[in-house]
Amino acid sequence: MGVINPLFFMIKIYDNFFPEEIQREILTRLMQPRWGLIKASDKKKEIFWHYDDLEKENYFSDFIYNLICKKLNIKFSGVKRIYANGQTACQCGSPHKDDGDLTFLYYPCLEWDIKWQGHLIFLDENGEGDKIIFHKPNRAILFNGNQKHYADAPNRFFNGLRISLAYKLYKWPFFYGIKFVGSVDIIEPEIYLEFLLYLVMSLKSEIKFGTYEGRSTSICLRFSFSSISYS
Repeated sequence: MGVINPLFFMIKIYDNFFPEEIQREILTRLMQPRWGLIKASDKKKEIFWHYDDLEKENYFSDFIYNLICKKLNIKFSGVKRIYANGQTACQCGSPHKDDGDLTFLYYPCLEWDIKWQGHLIFLDENGEGDKIIFHKPNRAILFNGNQKHYADAPNRFFNGLRISLAYKLYKWPFFYGIKFVGSVDIIEPEIYLEFLLYLVMSLKSEIKFGTYEGRSTSICLRFSFSSISYS
């Protein structure tokens, strides 16, 4: 098994994410007859059911998005796309990386038998299977978009539509260039660490302990697992 690069590998799983009435409403809306078959790219043979342009619907772009931010206790800087993937029996995804910085996936199904398979599989840097996230009703997953992954096919005993609601998110709500905005006390320790690694890689210049000295500016980051400040 290959080695995972800790700079980019992050998976957070949240079970029982929405109240049941919201779970049912999401599923009801996604069962409308607006699905279409698409091919991800000319290089890929696999086709998927897709429900696009959900960012144009206030229910998903405002109401559900705000609930996601509240539940995760994170205010993202924006949403790139919102859509749903659908898979019927034996439709398998292709390993890929996502656009956007973070991907939020949600499974609105009301029931799922583990024997139906259809799980989410993450690959390591050598393209080998590294982590399997079981498909489960009312489960949400947050992960870095640059982690290669794919959705396995439901097996032939499944006669429905495996649905995943996807939000492609911009990552740092409190970071624009070299300016912090808003509160960062709500960010979990793992996100602190990832942000600092992200900052170091983004600046692409000489880094001294706690200080970055650029051509026209100087920043000092003072941090712990409970606070981040700047000057």
